[in-house]
Amino acid sequence: MQKRFFKKINGVIWVIACQLLVMFLVFLIYLLNKGNAFQKEFCIDEYWLADYVSLQEAATLEQGTAPEGVFLRTPPMSLDKGVYRIQVDYNASHPGSTLQAYSTELGYIDWCSTPAKLEPSLHSTCVTLELKRAAEDVVIEGAFSGTGALELSRIGVYETSNLYKRNIFYGLLICALIALGYYFMRSSSSKRKVMLALSGIYLISCYPLFANYLMVGHDLPFHLLRIEGLAAGLSQGSFPVKIHPVWAWDYGYAVGVFYGDAVLYFPAILRLLGFSIQTAYQYFVAAIQLATVIVSYFTFKRMFRSSNIGLLGSLLYSLSLYRLADVYTRASVGEFTAMLFFPLVFCGF
Repeated sequence: MQKRFFKKINGVIWVIACQLLVMFLVFLIYLLNKGNAFQKEFCIDEYWLADYVSLQEAATLEQGTAPEGVFLRTPPMSLDKGVYRIQVDYNASHPGSTLQAYSTELGYIDWCSTPAKLEPSLHSTCVTLELKRAAEDVVIEGAFSGTGALELSRIGVYETSNLYKRNIFYGLLICALIALGYYFMRSSSSKRKVMLALSGIYLISCYPLFANYLMVGHDLPFHLLRIEGLAAGLSQGSFPVKIHPVWAWDYGYAVGVFYGDAVLYFPAILRLLGFSIQTAYQYFVAAIQLATVIVSYFTFKRMFRSSNIGLLGSLLYSLSLYRLADVYTRASVGEFTAMLFFPLVFCGF
């Protein structure tokens, strides 16, 4: 008995040592790459307008002198793998003009960047560019709407540490998997079967999340904006965040007063760690799915005193069409989060 106890303690010590090693490497990589940031600012003379006007006229496009769709380009840049913030200062008299980063070397899966709309009510915007591998011909292109005037006063490209901050979250995931693997190896065969069955149910419930895009749910834009607002508020030192800064053209709106934000702090923190809004939301949904599978299993098991019924209940509840429609079709964050606790309510009765 004593020998088994010490053997178990030694196993726990090894697990903790592996976890500490993983987190040490994660923070070491982050600190080593934190200061090696690429920075480049283009002045007006470094823009050019493809096939149309001279360098002196490249900064301003006016109605009658520049047709719709003419692209304003910067010289090609050589950028390494990483996440870059493109800051643009401009003046636009009419909507419709856009700005984006582009590379002919990279395929669709090698880079990620969403075009920014140059709205007349704003005079500065930011574009995020993520490169999965290095490229030699990254350019920034501005498309004129053809109406009114568009003036670009500054374009700056700044490398961020987002690529390495994400490793902190990945390190925590690896630590959780190490602990789970140790528990799996120490468990009996019956518990292993239950864990494998629950893993299968969980993977099926998360199948739509494996794509590199989000299905547009009914309420999805609203909740993505809430996450972005929470992240912006946290980055400004506000907690709890009641006035979300990014709403109403950055004037802010008290959406946090009328709609509970507690569960959305998790994806908001992921945003602060450098994840895109899409990835942060995917991890949030995956976490809710995991919690639902586990909670429903243990509550049905406790109510019916049977592991098999617990698995059946978890399967039927987690994969019920109404709940999956709430998650993926309606994107009703409040409702499918509340459904996590329904089995606990029945178990309490």
